[in-house]
Amino acid sequence: MSEEPKRAWLQKRFESRAQKLVAIAAGITTLIGLPLAIKALVDAFWPQDVPRSAALTVDKPEQIDRTWGQFLREYRGEFSDEGYTRRQLDTPGIVVPVHVKAAGLAGKRWTLTWHVRDPNGSIGDYDPPSWVPLKRDIRSSTSPADFVAHVWLPPPPETLDEEIVHFVIKDDRGTELDQADSERIQAEPSS
Repeated sequence: MSEEPKRAWLQKRFESRAQKLVAIAAGITTLIGLPLAIKALVDAFWPQDVPRSAALTVDKPEQIDRTWGQFLREYRGEFSDEGYTRRQLDTPGIVVPVHVKAAGLAGKRWTLTWHVRDPNGSIGDYDPPSWVPLKRDIRSSTSPADFVAHVWLPPPPETLDEEIVHFVIKDDRGTELDQADSERIQAEPSS
């Protein structure tokens, strides 16, 4: 068999310009798509180490009295109900919104912790009761992650000078990525 029958077959196969253009486009797509598909597979099985970063912005505390029970119902996805007592669920408090932006942590477990400080930055005179969560475990499926976390704090047993809430975000290795403070809060006792 000579080259003539093969060439004749190809000529018949791609008689029109449109057919030729489609064949060329398919060839180019294959040449471009194959390396991209291989790269996607490599990235899926051997992901590159993405730089980790986070930024915290603490919004103004919501001064509306919200009980722990109301908070748990409103922010159901952020905290679990661990069988609190009726007295704990009826305890009023304030909510502090924290805007969190993080990158390089998709699929990793990282933490947002907080504690109360006095305006000088020292650990304050008031520690919330032991049943109040002071840590939130986070696992985001996307990078970057951008969301608002809500923190609930009950009032102190007695009137205190102004306090601040200090927030720290750490990655899954325990490395601190960022920290931020709330505005000063006048802490009034519960009635």
